[in-house]
Amino acid sequence: MEIQKLKDICLTEITDGTHQTPTYSEYGYIFLSSKNVTTQKIDWDNVMFIPEKLHEELYKRVAPQIDDILLAKNGTTGVAAIVDRDIVFDIYVSLALIRPNTEIVMPRYLLYAINNPVVKGYFDSSLKGIGVPNLHLKNIRETPIKIYDLETQKAIVEKLDKVCELISLRKQQLEKLDELVKARFVEMFGELHKTKYNIKTLDELCEFIKDGTHQTPTYVDVTEGYKFLSSKDVTSGYIDWSSIKYISEELHQELYKRIAPQRGDILLAKNGTTGIPAIVETDETFDIYVSLALLRLKPNNNVRYIWSALRMPETKAQFDNSLKGVGVPNLHLGEIKKTKIIVPPFSLQNQFATFVEHVDKQKQTMQQSLEKLELMKKALMQEYFG
Repeated sequence: MEIQKLKDICLTEITDGTHQTPTYSEYGYIFLSSKNVTTQKIDWDNVMFIPEKLHEELYKRVAPQIDDILLAKNGTTGVAAIVDRDIVFDIYVSLALIRPNTEIVMPRYLLYAINNPVVKGYFDSSLKGIGVPNLHLKNIRETPIKIYDLETQKAIVEKLDKVCELISLRKQQLEKLDELVKARFVEMFGELHKTKYNIKTLDELCEFIKDGTHQTPTYVDVTEGYKFLSSKDVTSGYIDWSSIKYISEELHQELYKRIAPQRGDILLAKNGTTGIPAIVETDETFDIYVSLALLRLKPNNNVRYIWSALRMPETKAQFDNSLKGVGVPNLHLGEIKKTKIIVPPFSLQNQFATFVEHVDKQKQTMQQSLEKLELMKKALMQEYFG
Protein backbone atom coordinates (compact mmCIF):
# COMPACT_ATOMS: atom_id res chain seq x y z
CA MET A 1 0.00 0.00 0.00
CA GLU A 2 1.15 3.53 -0.81
CA ILE A 3 -0.32 7.00 -0.64
CA GLN A 4 -0.60 8.91 -3.90
CA LYS A 5 -2.02 12.28 -4.83
CA LEU A 6 -5.35 12.12 -6.60
CA LYS A 7 -3.95 13.94 -9.63
CA ASP A 8 -1.32 11.21 -10.10
CA ILE A 9 -3.83 8.37 -10.44
CA CYS A 10 -6.02 10.02 -13.07
CA LEU A 11 -5.91 9.71 -16.86
CA THR A 12 -6.78 13.36 -17.43
CA GLU A 13 -6.40 16.56 -15.45
CA ILE A 14 -9.07 16.97 -12.79
CA THR A 15 -11.34 19.79 -13.92
CA ASP A 16 -14.78 21.22 -13.19
CA GLY A 17 -17.85 22.04 -15.25
CA THR A 18 -18.90 25.28 -16.87
CA HIS A 19 -18.65 28.46 -14.81
CA GLN A 20 -21.47 30.14 -16.70
CA THR A 21 -25.01 29.82 -15.37
CA PRO A 22 -26.88 28.15 -18.22
CA THR A 23 -30.29 28.97 -19.59
CA TYR A 24 -32.27 25.80 -19.00
CA SER A 25 -34.72 24.26 -21.44
CA GLU A 26 -37.69 21.95 -21.03
CA TYR A 27 -35.96 19.26 -23.07
CA GLY A 28 -32.44 18.77 -24.32
CA TYR A 29 -29.23 17.44 -22.81
CA ILE A 30 -28.94 16.44 -19.16
CA PHE A 31 -27.13 18.95 -16.97
CA LEU A 32 -25.88 17.88 -13.53
CA SER A 33 -24.76 19.90 -10.52
CA SER A 34 -23.64 19.05 -6.98
CA LYS A 35 -27.25 18.58 -5.85
CA ASN A 36 -27.38 15.47 -8.04
CA VAL A 37 -24.65 13.64 -6.10
CA THR A 38 -25.55 14.36 -2.46
CA THR A 39 -26.43 10.69 -1.73
CA GLN A 40 -23.14 9.35 -3.21
CA LYS A 41 -25.15 8.17 -6.22
CA ILE A 42 -26.15 10.25 -9.22
CA ASP A 43 -29.79 11.29 -9.00
CA TRP A 44 -30.93 10.96 -12.60
CA ASP A 45 -34.58 11.63 -11.71
CA ASN A 46 -34.22 15.32 -10.83
CA VAL A 47 -31.97 16.73 -13.54
CA MET A 48 -32.02 19.97 -15.50
CA PHE A 49 -31.74 20.24 -19.28
CA ILE A 50 -29.82 22.59 -21.57
CA PRO A 51 -30.28 23.24 -25.32
CA GLU A 52 -28.17 21.44 -27.94
CA LYS A 53 -26.11 24.50 -28.91
CA LEU A 54 -24.93 25.08 -25.34
CA HIS A 55 -24.28 21.35 -24.88
CA GLU A 56 -22.02 21.25 -27.96
CA GLU A 57 -20.02 24.15 -26.58
CA LEU A 58 -19.60 22.62 -23.12
CA TYR A 59 -18.94 19.07 -24.34
CA LYS A 60 -15.85 20.18 -26.23
CA ARG A 61 -14.25 21.08 -22.90
CA VAL A 62 -15.60 18.40 -20.55
CA ALA A 63 -17.12 15.16 -21.87
CA PRO A 64 -18.08 12.89 -18.93
CA GLN A 65 -18.11 9.13 -19.55
CA ILE A 66 -19.03 5.96 -17.74
CA ASP A 67 -16.84 5.18 -14.67
CA ASP A 68 -15.81 8.82 -14.28
CA ILE A 69 -16.26 10.16 -10.75
CA LEU A 70 -18.15 13.38 -10.07
CA LEU A 71 -17.14 15.23 -6.90
CA ALA A 72 -19.26 17.98 -5.35
CA LYS A 73 -17.02 21.04 -4.87
CA ASN A 74 -19.47 23.91 -4.24
CA GLY A 75 -22.32 24.09 -1.72
CA THR A 76 -22.45 20.46 -0.71
CA THR A 77 -18.77 19.50 -0.80
CA GLY A 78 -16.64 16.37 -0.72
CA VAL A 79 -19.35 13.92 -1.81
CA ALA A 80 -18.55 11.75 -4.83
CA ALA A 81 -20.65 9.60 -7.19
CA ILE A 82 -19.66 7.37 -10.08
CA VAL A 83 -21.09 7.73 -13.59
CA ASP A 84 -23.00 4.46 -13.73
CA ARG A 85 -24.45 4.61 -17.25
CA ASP A 86 -23.29 5.35 -20.77
CA ILE A 87 -25.11 8.61 -21.36
CA VAL A 88 -24.28 12.05 -22.77
CA PHE A 89 -24.55 14.90 -20.26
CA ASP A 90 -22.82 18.08 -19.08
CA ILE A 91 -21.79 19.37 -15.66
CA TYR A 92 -21.82 22.64 -13.75
CA VAL A 93 -18.91 24.30 -11.94
CA SER A 94 -20.14 22.78 -8.66
CA LEU A 95 -18.86 19.39 -9.87
CA ALA A 96 -15.31 18.23 -10.48
CA LEU A 97 -14.70 15.43 -12.98
CA ILE A 98 -12.18 12.72 -12.01
CA ARG A 99 -11.18 10.08 -14.59
CA PRO A 100 -9.31 7.19 -12.89
CA ASN A 101 -6.31 5.57 -14.54
CA THR A 102 -7.56 1.98 -14.43
CA GLU A 103 -4.01 0.63 -14.63
CA ILE A 104 -3.49 2.08 -11.14
CA VAL A 105 -6.91 2.28 -9.53
CA MET A 106 -10.34 0.70 -9.96
CA PRO A 107 -13.08 3.35 -10.38
CA ARG A 108 -15.28 1.88 -7.64
CA TYR A 109 -12.32 1.57 -5.28
CA LEU A 110 -11.52 5.24 -5.88
CA LEU A 111 -15.16 6.11 -5.23
CA TYR A 112 -15.03 4.45 -1.80
CA ALA A 113 -11.63 6.00 -1.08
CA ILE A 114 -12.92 9.51 -1.83
CA ASN A 115 -16.10 9.03 0.20
CA ASN A 116 -14.34 7.83 3.33
CA PRO A 117 -14.28 10.08 6.45
CA VAL A 118 -10.50 10.69 6.30
CA VAL A 119 -10.64 12.23 2.82
CA LYS A 120 -13.84 14.10 3.77
CA GLY A 121 -11.89 15.61 6.66
CA TYR A 122 -9.15 16.67 4.25
CA PHE A 123 -11.74 18.32 2.00
CA ASP A 124 -13.40 20.11 4.93
CA SER A 125 -10.05 21.53 6.07
CA SER A 126 -9.45 22.83 2.53
CA LEU A 127 -12.70 24.76 2.10
CA LYS A 128 -12.41 28.34 0.87
CA GLY A 129 -14.70 31.32 0.72
CA ILE A 130 -17.28 32.95 2.98
CA GLY A 131 -20.88 31.78 2.78
CA VAL A 132 -21.25 28.97 0.25
CA PRO A 133 -18.46 26.39 0.84
CA ASN A 134 -16.05 26.06 -2.09
CA LEU A 135 -13.52 23.29 -2.65
CA HIS A 136 -10.79 24.42 -5.05
CA LEU A 137 -9.49 22.17 -7.82
CA LYS A 138 -5.95 22.65 -6.56
CA ASN A 139 -6.83 21.05 -3.24
CA ILE A 140 -8.78 18.25 -4.91
CA ARG A 141 -5.79 17.40 -7.10
CA GLU A 142 -3.51 17.20 -4.05
CA THR A 143 -5.84 14.89 -2.11
CA PRO A 144 -3.92 11.94 -0.61
CA ILE A 145 -5.40 8.53 -1.53
CA LYS A 146 -4.40 5.11 -0.18
CA ILE A 147 -3.59 2.83 -3.12
CA TYR A 148 -3.32 -0.96 -2.80
CA ASP A 149 -2.46 -3.35 -5.63
CA LEU A 150 -5.34 -4.04 -8.02
CA GLU A 151 -6.10 -7.50 -6.59
CA THR A 152 -6.46 -6.06 -3.10
CA GLN A 153 -8.59 -3.20 -4.46
CA LYS A 154 -10.88 -5.76 -6.11
CA ALA A 155 -11.32 -7.66 -2.83
CA ILE A 156 -12.05 -4.41 -0.95
CA VAL A 157 -14.62 -3.33 -3.54
CA GLU A 158 -16.36 -6.72 -3.44
CA LYS A 159 -16.69 -6.56 0.36
CA LEU A 160 -17.93 -2.97 0.42
CA ASP A 161 -20.29 -3.51 -2.53
CA LYS A 162 -21.88 -6.46 -0.73
CA VAL A 163 -22.40 -4.49 2.48
CA CYS A 164 -23.73 -1.46 0.57
CA GLU A 165 -26.11 -3.68 -1.39
CA LEU A 166 -27.51 -5.08 1.86
CA ILE A 167 -27.83 -1.57 3.32
CA SER A 168 -29.75 -0.47 0.23
CA LEU A 169 -31.99 -3.55 0.49
CA ARG A 170 -32.81 -2.85 4.15
CA LYS A 171 -33.68 0.76 3.34
CA GLN A 172 -35.97 -0.39 0.53
CA GLN A 173 -37.65 -2.85 2.88
CA LEU A 174 -38.24 -0.10 5.43
CA GLU A 175 -39.74 2.14 2.74
CA LYS A 176 -42.04 -0.67 1.58
CA LEU A 177 -43.29 -1.20 5.14
CA ASP A 178 -44.11 2.52 5.37
CA GLU A 179 -45.93 2.30 2.05
CA LEU A 180 -47.84 -0.73 3.34
CA VAL A 181 -49.15 1.27 6.30
CA LYS A 182 -50.20 4.15 4.03
CA ALA A 183 -51.95 1.79 1.61
CA ARG A 184 -53.79 0.04 4.47
CA PHE A 185 -54.92 3.41 5.84
CA VAL A 186 -56.46 4.42 2.50
CA GLU A 187 -57.99 0.96 2.07
CA MET A 188 -59.71 1.16 5.47
CA PHE A 189 -60.63 4.84 5.69
CA GLY A 190 -60.36 6.41 2.23
CA GLU A 191 -59.11 9.97 1.74
CA LEU A 192 -60.22 13.35 3.05
CA HIS A 193 -62.22 14.16 -0.08
CA LYS A 194 -63.73 10.67 -0.21
CA THR A 195 -64.46 8.99 3.12
CA LYS A 196 -67.56 7.75 4.93
CA TYR A 197 -66.08 8.64 8.32
CA ASN A 198 -66.00 11.86 10.31
CA ILE A 199 -63.41 14.52 9.56
CA LYS A 200 -62.20 16.56 12.51
CA THR A 201 -59.56 19.19 13.14
CA LEU A 202 -56.71 18.49 15.54
CA ASP A 203 -58.12 21.22 17.76
CA GLU A 204 -61.33 19.21 18.09
CA LEU A 205 -59.41 16.02 18.86
CA CYS A 206 -57.06 17.45 21.48
CA GLU A 207 -57.47 18.67 25.04
CA PHE A 208 -54.79 21.22 24.16
CA ILE A 209 -52.05 21.95 21.63
CA LYS A 210 -49.09 23.94 22.93
CA ASP A 211 -45.50 24.52 21.88
CA GLY A 212 -42.39 24.54 24.06
CA THR A 213 -40.45 27.44 25.50
CA HIS A 214 -39.58 30.30 23.16
CA GLN A 215 -36.46 31.23 25.11
CA THR A 216 -33.14 29.73 24.03
CA PRO A 217 -31.92 27.87 27.11
CA THR A 218 -28.44 27.63 28.53
CA TYR A 219 -27.55 23.95 28.45
CA VAL A 220 -25.91 22.08 31.30
CA ASP A 221 -24.04 18.82 31.77
CA VAL A 222 -26.05 15.59 31.62
CA THR A 223 -25.28 14.72 35.27
CA GLU A 224 -26.98 17.81 36.66
CA GLY A 225 -29.77 18.54 34.20
CA TYR A 226 -33.20 17.66 32.87
CA LYS A 227 -33.79 16.30 29.38
CA PHE A 228 -34.72 18.90 26.78
CA LEU A 229 -36.07 17.94 23.35
CA SER A 230 -36.34 19.87 20.09
CA SER A 231 -37.55 19.03 16.57
CA LYS A 232 -34.20 17.43 15.70
CA ASP A 233 -35.02 14.68 18.20
CA VAL A 234 -38.15 13.48 16.35
CA THR A 235 -37.03 13.51 12.70
CA SER A 236 -37.44 9.72 12.37
CA GLY A 237 -41.04 9.74 13.61
CA TYR A 238 -39.86 8.39 16.96
CA ILE A 239 -38.13 10.16 19.84
CA ASP A 240 -34.37 9.82 19.55
CA TRP A 241 -32.92 10.09 23.05
CA SER A 242 -29.30 9.58 21.92
CA SER A 243 -28.23 13.20 21.37
CA ILE A 244 -30.58 15.31 23.47
CA LYS A 245 -29.63 18.43 25.43
CA TYR A 246 -30.05 19.13 29.15
CA ILE A 247 -31.24 22.18 31.08
CA SER A 248 -30.88 23.28 34.71
CA GLU A 249 -33.35 22.26 37.41
CA GLU A 250 -34.33 25.91 37.90
CA LEU A 251 -35.29 26.34 34.24
CA HIS A 252 -36.99 22.93 34.19
CA GLN A 253 -39.20 23.89 37.15
CA GLU A 254 -40.24 27.07 35.32
CA LEU A 255 -41.03 25.30 32.03
CA TYR A 256 -42.73 22.30 33.59
CA LYS A 257 -45.39 24.49 35.22
CA ARG A 258 -46.55 25.52 31.75
CA ILE A 259 -46.26 22.22 29.89
CA ALA A 260 -45.52 18.80 31.39
CA PRO A 261 -45.23 16.10 28.70
CA GLN A 262 -46.59 12.68 29.64
CA ARG A 263 -46.95 9.19 28.19
CA GLY A 264 -49.42 9.16 25.29
CA ASP A 265 -48.78 12.75 24.20
CA ILE A 266 -47.72 13.42 20.61
CA LEU A 267 -44.77 15.68 19.84
CA LEU A 268 -44.99 17.40 16.45
CA ALA A 269 -42.03 19.13 14.79
CA LYS A 270 -43.09 22.69 13.90
CA ASN A 271 -39.83 24.54 13.12
CA GLY A 272 -37.04 23.57 10.72
CA THR A 273 -38.06 20.01 10.02
CA THR A 274 -41.86 20.24 10.11
CA GLY A 275 -44.88 17.99 10.34
CA ILE A 276 -43.18 14.91 11.80
CA PRO A 277 -44.97 13.39 14.82
CA ALA A 278 -43.59 11.14 17.57
CA ILE A 279 -45.41 9.46 20.47
CA VAL A 280 -44.20 9.91 24.04
CA GLU A 281 -43.81 6.30 25.17
CA THR A 282 -42.04 6.89 28.47
CA ASP A 283 -42.81 8.23 31.94
CA GLU A 284 -39.53 10.17 32.01
CA THR A 285 -39.58 13.84 32.92
CA PHE A 286 -38.47 16.20 30.15
CA ASP A 287 -39.12 19.63 28.63
CA ILE A 288 -39.52 20.82 25.04
CA TYR A 289 -38.37 23.71 22.87
CA VAL A 290 -40.55 25.97 20.70
CA SER A 291 -39.69 23.82 17.67
CA LEU A 292 -42.01 21.13 19.07
CA ALA A 293 -45.76 21.23 19.60
CA LEU A 294 -47.33 18.94 22.18
CA LEU A 295 -50.71 17.41 21.32
CA ARG A 296 -52.68 15.86 24.19
CA LEU A 297 -55.60 13.85 22.87
CA LYS A 298 -59.10 13.71 24.31
CA PRO A 299 -60.36 10.30 25.53
CA ASN A 300 -61.54 7.69 23.01
CA ASN A 301 -58.83 8.48 20.49
CA ASN A 302 -56.16 5.87 19.85
CA VAL A 303 -52.81 7.67 19.96
CA ARG A 304 -51.15 5.28 17.50
CA TYR A 305 -53.98 5.79 15.02
CA ILE A 306 -53.76 9.60 15.31
CA TRP A 307 -49.96 9.40 15.01
CA SER A 308 -50.36 7.32 11.84
CA ALA A 309 -52.95 9.73 10.41
CA LEU A 310 -50.53 12.61 11.01
CA ARG A 311 -47.93 10.76 8.91
CA MET A 312 -50.24 10.35 5.91
CA PRO A 313 -49.39 12.33 2.72
CA GLU A 314 -52.67 14.27 2.88
CA THR A 315 -51.86 15.54 6.38
CA LYS A 316 -48.26 16.35 5.43
CA ALA A 317 -49.59 18.34 2.45
CA GLN A 318 -51.78 20.40 4.80
CA PHE A 319 -48.77 21.13 6.98
CA ASP A 320 -46.61 22.07 3.99
CA ASN A 321 -49.28 24.41 2.63
CA SER A 322 -49.46 26.16 6.00
CA LEU A 323 -45.76 26.95 6.44
CA LYS A 324 -44.93 30.53 7.35
CA GLY A 325 -41.78 32.64 7.39
CA VAL A 326 -38.77 33.16 5.15
CA GLY A 327 -35.76 30.88 5.58
CA VAL A 328 -36.39 28.32 8.33
CA PRO A 329 -39.85 26.75 7.81
CA ASN A 330 -42.29 27.47 10.63
CA LEU A 331 -45.60 25.72 11.30
CA HIS A 332 -47.77 27.94 13.49
CA LEU A 333 -49.93 26.50 16.26
CA GLY A 334 -53.02 28.01 14.66
CA GLU A 335 -52.36 26.11 11.44
CA ILE A 336 -51.71 22.88 13.32
CA LYS A 337 -55.05 23.24 15.13
CA LYS A 338 -56.89 23.67 11.79
CA THR A 339 -55.38 20.52 10.28
CA LYS A 340 -58.02 17.94 9.34
CA ILE A 341 -57.81 14.17 9.65
CA ILE A 342 -60.21 11.27 9.18
CA VAL A 343 -61.63 10.00 12.48
CA PRO A 344 -63.24 6.54 12.26
CA PRO A 345 -64.96 4.83 15.22
CA PHE A 346 -62.71 3.95 18.17
CA SER A 347 -62.94 0.22 17.41
CA LEU A 348 -61.54 0.77 13.91
CA GLN A 349 -58.84 3.06 15.27
CA ASN A 350 -57.78 0.22 17.58
CA GLN A 351 -57.84 -2.28 14.73
CA PHE A 352 -55.59 -0.09 12.57
CA ALA A 353 -53.29 0.64 15.51
CA THR A 354 -52.80 -3.12 16.05
CA PHE A 355 -51.82 -3.45 12.40
CA VAL A 356 -49.34 -0.56 12.73
CA GLU A 357 -47.78 -2.11 15.86
CA HIS A 358 -47.28 -5.37 13.97
CA VAL A 359 -45.58 -3.53 11.10
CA ASP A 360 -43.48 -1.52 13.58
CA LYS A 361 -42.08 -4.73 15.04
CA GLN A 362 -40.95 -5.75 11.56
CA LYS A 363 -39.46 -2.27 11.05
CA GLN A 364 -37.54 -2.51 14.32
CA THR A 365 -35.99 -5.78 13.19
CA MET A 366 -35.06 -4.24 9.83
CA GLN A 367 -33.73 -1.09 11.51
CA GLN A 368 -31.50 -3.10 13.86
CA SER A 369 -30.14 -5.03 10.89
CA LEU A 370 -29.55 -1.77 9.01
CA GLU A 371 -27.68 -0.24 11.95
CA LYS A 372 -25.42 -3.32 12.24
CA LEU A 373 -24.66 -3.16 8.51
CA GLU A 374 -23.85 0.56 8.68
CA LEU A 375 -21.51 -0.09 11.60
CA MET A 376 -19.86 -2.87 9.58
CA LYS A 377 -19.40 -0.52 6.63
CA LYS A 378 -17.93 2.15 8.91
CA ALA A 379 -15.49 -0.38 10.38
CA LEU A 380 -14.41 -1.59 6.92
CA MET A 381 -13.91 1.97 5.69
CA GLN A 382 -11.75 2.68 8.73
CA GLU A 383 -9.77 -0.52 8.17
CA TYR A 384 -9.07 0.16 4.50
CA PHE A 385 -8.81 3.95 4.38
CA GLY A 386 -8.33 5.19 7.95
